Amino acid sequence: MSASNPFHAIATRGEAAYQSLLDALCELGEISRDDAKKVAALYQAQKIVKFDHVGGRFHVKHGAFLDRATIQYAAERANA
Repeated sequence: MSASNPFHAIATRGEAAYQSLLDALCELGEISRDDAKKVAALYQAQKIVKFDHVGGRFHVKHGAFLDRATIQYAAERANA
């Protein structure tokens, strides 16, 4: 598969969007990378976050889901 394949580019941007979400959760929530992965899985399961695979971005339903207290609460619940 060549790098010019448009599907490869979309998959790469989708992964970049996921990594951006993890970075944001770690930074904004002051949590570890492992906890960020659990929170991201929770947000995906509850349809709180959506990924734009074409643009390489993520979108949350409400900005409050990126609040430090909310992220830390979600991390605690994900670990329980």
